[in-house]
Amino acid sequence: MGRQKEFDQEEALIKARNLFWDKGCEKTSLNDLLDVMGIHKKSFYDTFGSKKEIFIDALKNYHDEIYSVTLSKVNEESTSRGKIRKVFEASLNSDGGTHRGCMIINTIADSYENDLEIYKLTTGWIEEIKESFLSFLVEDKGKGWVAESADPAAEAERLTNAFIGFRLQLKMHKSQEDLTRLIDLIAQKQHVILLDLPGVGASEGKVPNTISAMVQEVISTVKTLGYKKINLLDLSMGGIIAQEVIRTDQSVVNKLVLVGTGPRSGIGIDKVTGVTFRHMGHSLLHGEDMKRYIFYTPDSQGREVAHKVFRRLSSRAPHYADKAMKVSRFLRQLKAINRWSQEREDDLSCITMPTLIVNGDDDRMVPTKNSYILEIKLTTASSSFILMPGTDRYFNIRKNSPRI
Repeated sequence: MGRQKEFDQEEALIKARNLFWDKGCEKTSLNDLLDVMGIHKKSFYDTFGSKKEIFIDALKNYHDEIYSVTLSKVNEESTSRGKIRKVFEASLNSDGGTHRGCMIINTIADSYENDLEIYKLTTGWIEEIKESFLSFLVEDKGKGWVAESADPAAEAERLTNAFIGFRLQLKMHKSQEDLTRLIDLIAQKQHVILLDLPGVGASEGKVPNTISAMVQEVISTVKTLGYKKINLLDLSMGGIIAQEVIRTDQSVVNKLVLVGTGPRSGIGIDKVTGVTFRHMGHSLLHGEDMKRYIFYTPDSQGREVAHKVFRRLSSRAPHYADKAMKVSRFLRQLKAINRWSQEREDDLSCITMPTLIVNGDDDRMVPTKNSYILEIKLTTASSSFILMPGTDRYFNIRKNSPRI
């Protein structure tokens, strides 16, 4: 056999990296690689080993070229806010305007179920970003932008999630101006509080069996935390509670998002208990999680989306995972909803703040017609309504996020 043609190994690796970046590992064949790298099969195996090995080498090349450069930019700034902004700004042109997105984020999305080794490698690099954010915040704590009372670890987690979302935006053909405005929003001081009422999740106590009692818990928690106004986002029963929070103390809510919910005396809300029990029966009969039938469409697409969410939930570290909801507590919630559904209808004139109403077009728990009724009733608020076609109540947030 004749001598194989010599080639530039680094140049060939970059060509392979760019191909993987365009198509992903799964959709890139060996022949694709040989064609774009301009080498023979024997040279490929002798130099790079397998397709997986060269893919890992390509990922490391991308990491060293893009992520390391991104982090090096922070040395130009002296404050944590400036450093964090610089990390996001350095991402603006990291794909050269090709809308390929971030190779590492793309790989995490693709490799979660396919290759644990690659998944651990790429998520490890995301941890590097989080550790960098944490170090910036700890260094600046109590010196201005980062309050003495702030939780740097929680804030670093939030910024990392924002960073992942920002790099996903690179694939969505956003303009430079759009992305710059997004950086401005991320750079602002924002806090997200996920509230489990008494008896739910890790919260101690007894689940209230009336909506009004739940409302008092919400208002008390907000005031105890020292907030005068909040932006309130609630799903399903949470949307019921949100309406009553505003009725009780309108001053506490700045903006409102109501998802998959309805008004007092709404259509079918008094039947929620029966619908729930029917779904529980389906889940026992088919050996499925009850949420599969409550929150997702009954077709194969709904099943696929549901199982992806369930796998993601089960992957959480134990100290982040929700505690199982006891049936007795769940029944108290259903009792509260049933009582509320039979209360006197009102015009919701108490809701005057900007309000966004969101629902799928086939919500079988709280029928979608209720979202239309909410929009009609909210005459004193600046309201908008988004309907997600082909969905139940848990619509595809990634697909529809540009509209939201």
